[in-house]
Amino acid sequence: MVRYKKTQIAWAIVGLQIIVTVFIAFASMNNSGEPNQVNSLTLVILAILLLLVLMFYVITVIVTDEHVKIKYGFGLFSKQIEISRIESISSIGINIYHGYGIKKITNGVLYNTGKSIAIELKLTENEIIQIGTNDSETLKAVLDKTV
Repeated sequence: MVRYKKTQIAWAIVGLQIIVTVFIAFASMNNSGEPNQVNSLTLVILAILLLLVLMFYVITVIVTDEHVKIKYGFGLFSKQIEISRIESISSIGINIYHGYGIKKITNGVLYNTGKSIAIELKLTENEIIQIGTNDSETLKAVLDKTV
């Protein structure tokens, strides 16, 4: 049974990608020698940027009776954690320099969309998973009841 499901858009990632994409497109048009002409290298770069946005523009956190699932974008990067592996749950502050996306931290991984509060799951084998969320109180309450 799904106890919690929340999808958050990573507006900072989307906004930054739009700015970079527009800048690259205009810079390419101005440097190609032909008005309103975009070269093939620029198209490849823009396609890669679009793919990156699609992979990280949204994070979905799902809590069921059996597991916690964290999924970015269309699901290429995801993590599923068995509830039985969770030893403790806490709410922690994270700094802006931790950035956005998936980050390696000491003994674990941070999944962040740029929020200043994360839920920290301490798992068996001293593994740590941190989930940056704008709904930390609700997520923690659901996890406390589920675990």
